[in-house]
Amino acid sequence: MNKRLYCVSAALALAATSCFAAGSSWDGTWKMNVAKSKLTGDTFTIEAKGNMMHYTNGVVAFDFACDGKTYAVIADRSWTCTGSPAAGYDFVATAGDKVLAKFHRTFSADGKTMTSHGTEMRADGTSPQFTDVYKRQSGTSGLVGKWMNVKSQGAADTMVIETKADWIKLYSPEFKVTIEGKMDGSQLPVTGAEIPTGLTQSFKAEGANKLHYVEMYNGKVLSEGTQTLSADGKTLVEEEWAPGKMSEKTTAVYERQ
Repeated sequence: MNKRLYCVSAALALAATSCFAAGSSWDGTWKMNVAKSKLTGDTFTIEAKGNMMHYTNGVVAFDFACDGKTYAVIADRSWTCTGSPAAGYDFVATAGDKVLAKFHRTFSADGKTMTSHGTEMRADGTSPQFTDVYKRQSGTSGLVGKWMNVKSQGAADTMVIETKADWIKLYSPEFKVTIEGKMDGSQLPVTGAEIPTGLTQSFKAEGANKLHYVEMYNGKVLSEGTQTLSADGKTLVEEEWAPGKMSEKTTAVYERQ
C-alpha cells in the first residue's frame, strides 16, 4: 500500500499465521529497508473527459479537474489540483479537513516522463519528502495518458507485531494505525485517526512462514498480497498487488529491529 494516491490510508504491513505460538519469531518491531525494496511497476491512467479528467488505477476511479476545486476520491479522501502542463501541477490530498500530502508534478521536455515531488504528512507529526518518477505508456503530453511508476524514493515505515495463539495485533507508529483480531481469514477493522470507517483486512496462512492478506473498503477489494518470513527470522518480505494486476506487484523488505 505504499502508493502515492493517498486515497485510503497509509501503508499497512501485516504478518501472522493461524499456527503462530506466543512469542513467535514474527513478533517484534520491523522497519522497511527502502534500498532493498522495489516499490515501482504499478500503473494508472488519466483520460480526458470533457472539461474534466478521469483517473483510474484499476481499483479506484474518480473525476477531477485542475481548477482549484476539491474532488472526491474515495471515502473521505479528496484531491485538489491547480496548474498547467507548462508550469506543472500542484496537488493536495486530504482526508476531511486533514492534509495527507502535497506534491508537484512536472514533465520532461519530450513529455515522456513525469516527476512527482512532495511532502507526506504522517499522523506522528513527521513530514518526510518523497519523489516518484513515471514513464509514459500512452498519450503525448500533459497528465492525460497511461503512466508507470519507474522510480520511488521516500521515507521508511515501521510495523510492530504481536501474536498470541490465533490472535494478532499490528501497529504502525508513523501512521498510528492498528489492526487486531483473529487470524482466521475474516475481515478485521483497521482503526486510526485518519482511517475511514469500512476499511478492513484479513489474514490467512499459506504455510508456517507465509501469510496471504486482502484489504477491502466496504466490501470492495483494494489490494492483496503476501508476507513471508525468512528462515533466520530477520526479514519480512511483503509482495502486494491490485486485483487483477499481479504483474505490477511491489515488494517491500522489512528488517527486524
